[in-house]
Amino acid sequence: MRMDIDDEVYAVDSVFLGPPRLTFPWRARYQAYAIGGVLTVLMLIALSVTGLIGFWPIVYGLITVIGLTRKAGEHITHDFRLRAFGTTVINEVRAPRPARDEPLTHRVSLRGLRRRTYH
Repeated sequence: MRMDIDDEVYAVDSVFLGPPRLTFPWRARYQAYAIGGVLTVLMLIALSVTGLIGFWPIVYGLITVIGLTRKAGEHITHDFRLRAFGTTVINEVRAPRPARDEPLTHRVSLRGLRRRTYH
């Protein structure tokens, strides 16, 4: 259950709407611009390392960055700050995992696939 806050201090949302008289058509918090900027730089580095430089990889990368920024923005509030979000992500990635009994190898055989002829 989510309750709306009635405290005026927490009701303020630091939103950057753009320069005066030239506002953006969207509302975004300052933290969203920081997250999006960092993710964009990481995406461009990843694309240059993999050699996927071109128009469409960059477009799809920016769409992915926007999606990840929006997803991160849903979780960041005045109670759960950006630093806490980053710490949580790092702790989840570094958490010890139980060892698997068998390696993750899958074999695909074409034996089950047969060419069907229709008369």
